[in-house]
Amino acid sequence: MLIVEALPARIEAIDGETTQVVVGQTRLTATAAPDFAAQQSALLFIRPNDVTIIENGADAQRNILSGTVQQATYLGETMDYRMQVSEEMELRVQASGARRYAVGERMRLHLPAERLRLIAEE
Repeated sequence: MLIVEALPARIEAIDGETTQVVVGQTRLTATAAPDFAAQQSALLFIRPNDVTIIENGADAQRNILSGTVQQATYLGETMDYRMQVSEEMELRVQASGARRYAVGERMRLHLPAERLRLIAEE
């Protein structure tokens, strides 16, 4: 099953190998997107299973969003979460079912730059 999540984004800068984008109030780095221009609107895609939940005490990294669990669904070996990352944005995250997070719990999410894809908004 292929599940993809899209977030509205604005291209901030393109510098060779990376593209800086803004999602809500958070600046993220994605791989190069040469067909885009600064200030262009885009959709930022990531598969829910490519998002990493950062455990407490782990070192801060780039591409971090904070979120609150809105919904948690047990899918056997996997948990499927709906995370509220801002007032107007939710992000779907799939993680190992070995550690379960409760509705209302806050956590940090890492979106690896190499797993982010940009598509122009029409």
